[in-house]
Amino acid sequence: MTNIEFIFEALQSDWPTERPSDTLPSRVASVDAKLCYNQSEDEFYAFLLGDINANPGGIQDRTNKSKRDIETIVSDAFLSNIKGSDLQIAIVLPEDVYDDRASQWLSPKSWYTRDRQTIVRAIRGHRRVSSVIEVTDRSHLRNMSGVLSVTGEDETRPVSGYVNLDDTDCGLFRALNGDVAMLSKGANAPTAIWNPQFDETGKVSLLRTATDRVTNVPNVCVPRFARVESLKELERFRDEVGDIILKSPFGTHGNEVIPIREDESPLQRIRAAEARIRNAIEHPSFKIYNETNNEFVFNARGWESGYGVVEEVIAGSLNRGEHSFEVLELNKADNTYPIDFVPLTVCRGGRQSETPSIMVRISTIDNLNANLHSKSMALEALPVAFEEGIDVHLNEKVPRAIEIQQEAERIAQRPVSIEELRYPLQQAGRLALLVRNQTALQIEQTLLRDK
Repeated sequence: MTNIEFIFEALQSDWPTERPSDTLPSRVASVDAKLCYNQSEDEFYAFLLGDINANPGGIQDRTNKSKRDIETIVSDAFLSNIKGSDLQIAIVLPEDVYDDRASQWLSPKSWYTRDRQTIVRAIRGHRRVSSVIEVTDRSHLRNMSGVLSVTGEDETRPVSGYVNLDDTDCGLFRALNGDVAMLSKGANAPTAIWNPQFDETGKVSLLRTATDRVTNVPNVCVPRFARVESLKELERFRDEVGDIILKSPFGTHGNEVIPIREDESPLQRIRAAEARIRNAIEHPSFKIYNETNNEFVFNARGWESGYGVVEEVIAGSLNRGEHSFEVLELNKADNTYPIDFVPLTVCRGGRQSETPSIMVRISTIDNLNANLHSKSMALEALPVAFEEGIDVHLNEKVPRAIEIQQEAERIAQRPVSIEELRYPLQQAGRLALLVRNQTALQIEQTLLRDK
């Protein structure tokens, strides 16, 4: 079988990490999902959203709220591409997280920094690892006569492999000159290539690939979505589907997620989000929409994207063909509080994936977005949320315990087991990992072809 034939076969595969042997699979993915009860089939389904991340977001929360050692499981996955023991590992970190000249962490209070500190600590303490080198300038990671090495001012150190925890561009691909033999000596989160120059690495491509592949995945659906370049296109899509959520194509800022109801002014909602982000990032000229040119100007890692991504809101009741769905959400006193489910899926070698952690996120305000701000959400692991409940402050001084089991049984009108909810979320996680790998493989092959 030729490499091209293998790539084509990999793109048709249902195995999440199916790749040519000389390319680098992502082995970690987390995704936001909604749970719905399919009334036609008396089963629960997951709607996989476009927030398909290749970093284990909130890994500290996952570890603290889980009975499993999530940190070790994730480090196992990241190191599974690297064979042997007594490993010397280079860890590539974002420049706004770590200063490799001063060997100092930056913005230590940021969850973005804390997550990476947690992963680095887990890899440093891994049973197969003897030493770790943190680097931020990808140009220091080089192929030196067939040996993967880290170059510094005073010395060059050979390493066994690398873990890429940077998600800012395709600099690693360039640093290793597209050498797949060197690229395959590590693990990427998200991949060696993530760049707003390439639509293939953003939400639109992730959603398109998920839509193409979801037909082979049981109990999973994908929301309707569109790539929009103007408010007219956004409004046209909203007229078709109802309430929508506007997102940055590359998700630079967590609050660049804008819910827009059917009866709201999109421009007013966008302007409010701009003001909020300007204040958060201290960027007085930040914009999402340029009225003069009538176009979106989402800014991702220094690259402007002249379009946005809109998804239909998965809420209330909805239909898909002959199927009717009731969304699992919290309804209290005429208010609706959305619930997100966030499975973390890993592959620690071979083809089989696993989902060691599923978090439940409940908005504490009446909103279309359950991930609006950390101060307005309640978070818990699925087993605890199902059996014991989540303490949620709904504009009240005393929190109330919300049991996911009770809410699931309310919409199903029958007893519901935790496995009925876990299964579709595991399938959504497997699809997310598959989508991450297939979109990355497509752009990698494009870049290799253009070398």
